[in-house]
Amino acid sequence: MSTTSPRAEFLQQLRSALADGSFVRLVLGKPRTGQPLIKLTAELVATARGTRLQLHFRERQRDLTKPADASIIVAAFTEHVGTALGSAHLYTTTGLWQFELNKKGEARLTRGRGLAPAAAAPVPHDRVKVRAIAPTDAPWLRALGLAGEDGCIRADATDKFRQINRYVELLLPLCEQAGLAGRQTVRVFDMGAGKGYLTFAAWHAISHTLGRRAEVTGVEARPELVELCNAAALASRCEGLGFVSGRIVDTAVPSADVLIALHACDTATDEALFRGIRAGAALIVAAPCCHQEIRPQLRAPAELASLARHGIFAERLSDMLTDSLRALLLEANGYSVKVFEFIDADHTPKNTMIAAVRRTHPDATAAAKAQAEFDALKTRFGISHQHLETLLACVAPEVAPAAPQA
Repeated sequence: MSTTSPRAEFLQQLRSALADGSFVRLVLGKPRTGQPLIKLTAELVATARGTRLQLHFRERQRDLTKPADASIIVAAFTEHVGTALGSAHLYTTTGLWQFELNKKGEARLTRGRGLAPAAAAPVPHDRVKVRAIAPTDAPWLRALGLAGEDGCIRADATDKFRQINRYVELLLPLCEQAGLAGRQTVRVFDMGAGKGYLTFAAWHAISHTLGRRAEVTGVEARPELVELCNAAALASRCEGLGFVSGRIVDTAVPSADVLIALHACDTATDEALFRGIRAGAALIVAAPCCHQEIRPQLRAPAELASLARHGIFAERLSDMLTDSLRALLLEANGYSVKVFEFIDADHTPKNTMIAAVRRTHPDATAAAKAQAEFDALKTRFGISHQHLETLLACVAPEVAPAAPQA
């Protein structure tokens, strides 16, 4: 009969799994009352450069991901189980080991069936793997003030960090759909970059997750923000990332693979969409803000007049109409369009995202249908002018629509 304690035996199994390659995942849970740490997960993850071990801390006020090795994972179990957490599940290819402490602190160890080899380790395939940005792999988070010197996300930046990861989660599959995942270099213009959080995130996603050379230009009207972002990019060694001062309407974009405009005010969104269409961008992503052009023109038809009777409803109807018109014009100019919620409305009420992927093969029927729907919608609601339509009508395209390169 073995005299080894349950804790010692679990540690032995953990060390062996990490040493012989049978390790799949370690999950520490059962949080103790009053402790900030809720859950800790260690797993083997795939990256553009291979595989690595990673720790993910889930706390009550924030989430944190760090790279790890075998000794760090063993130390995490030793430090947290029995203090902040009360259970551990070790998943391997040969067995499942469950360690648990009851309320009296008494330990119990049980064993279950192992995981099938197919579930044991990440297997590369053609689809982009979307994973959260690890603060330790993104020094720009510290340079922009979102993380401290220890690499941990600051408590007051947790919401922004979630927004960044949600953005990356949406952007990478769109890049794949647009045929950009296989390119050697991906050229991006971010119009109205602001403080640069999401511009840096786009650069990180393309250069680190996709493993491509990212040539990213952030365009921002405020010189002080351009200076701040360029300094952060230089300090963080973000090769291929730079910021320029200027207004969207004045910025020439002769060629781009991706055109981004997040929270550009009012008709600045139309100007950004126009730049993307003219440049033949394979992907255009916009999160519109401050819809003001359509509201004064709105004349709802008699049977829909009650929808616009109250000011707040008229504003919402105008917002929806504005973005519907933009989506139809993108479709009329050779794009497939999706409109969806960007982030939770609790974070910002301006949470609509328009994602347009250029069609590989032109579809004249679809384009004509979209144009007809655009014209009918304008007429139905008494709209005399729409800024994106005006821009497209005034200037001939700079480049011919280009299909994604192989």
